[in-house]
Amino acid sequence: MVLNIKKVSQIWNYFKKGRGEIGLVLSLYSMLLSYSIKFNVDFSIYQYITATIIFFVICFFLGVFLAEKVEPENQRISPYAQDGLKSAIHLQQSLVYYYEGKEEKAIEEMNKAIEIRRRWLKDTNYF
Repeated sequence: MVLNIKKVSQIWNYFKKGRGEIGLVLSLYSMLLSYSIKFNVDFSIYQYITATIIFFVICFFLGVFLAEKVEPENQRISPYAQDGLKSAIHLQQSLVYYYEGKEEKAIEEMNKAIEIRRRWLKDTNYF
């Protein structure tokens, strides 16, 4: 059996993403442990392992949901990301104009890209 590092890495990243967003489940899990100590309830090792496995699975599926549904939507509606895409399009168009020999239009497109990105700088004295 060959270990697929890419698949394991992807599963781990989903778990981390879900784990980062699942504070409520973590607090419930911690509450379970603290109540078992406070009220002297003896959970078996199998019950702890079962709770840990359930916790891992919930974190994994939440991570998959966040990575595939939430983050792409955030990128789509983010003004910063949209301006980055617009600027990249202007830069690509400037290269097309430059290779076509239209240096004036290439410079104009490059300046548009600079202006779009300059909006996000606190200090605009770079240029």
